Amino acid sequence: MASTLLRRAPQNGLQAAAALMVRIMRSRGLVVFVGFLLSGCGDNNSREIQPRADVLNAQSAAASRACDDAHPAGNPKTALARATCQVEAVAIRRPIVKYPDLLDAYIATRLSVAQQVQAGKLTVVKGSDMVASKISKLVAEEKRRNRSDPSSPDGEAESIVYASPNSCAKLANSGGCF
Repeated sequence: MASTLLRRAPQNGLQAAAALMVRIMRSRGLVVFVGFLLSGCGDNNSREIQPRADVLNAQSAAASRACDDAHPAGNPKTALARATCQVEAVAIRRPIVKYPDLLDAYIATRLSVAQQVQAGKLTVVKGSDMVASKISKLVAEEKRRNRSDPSSPDGEAESIVYASPNSCAKLANSGGCF
């Protein structure tokens, strides 16, 4: 019902990005559910979790490379298609992300900014800078949370968004987000 309302109601950039994120997460839902079943969800044994993380990281990296091949950076006309593909690649890692709400914030920002780039409201470089700035804030928040979590070593950030091989934070100067 809510997704039907989102499709019918006029949407600003953030609402449209949120609606797209919901559709992406639903399409990935079965994969995540099967992943939880296969992994013994809730088991904190690092020996069992690490191989799963390695598999998901490899799948995510491969998907990200496929996105780069299908939607090369720098073309504002394909900014939304590139961002959608890239966030789907990053979303593969969702089951192993410590703070999924931060991943959701990244995804919403990336899609919202991509819509603005594609509509000509932002340049590719400006959009990449905006996403890189958001990533910096998310990494800072992750570090803050980790400092208050005794199980995190030295409050270090292990952000899956930042660790992505094609992170906008790493590619912003080259306009690589879009």
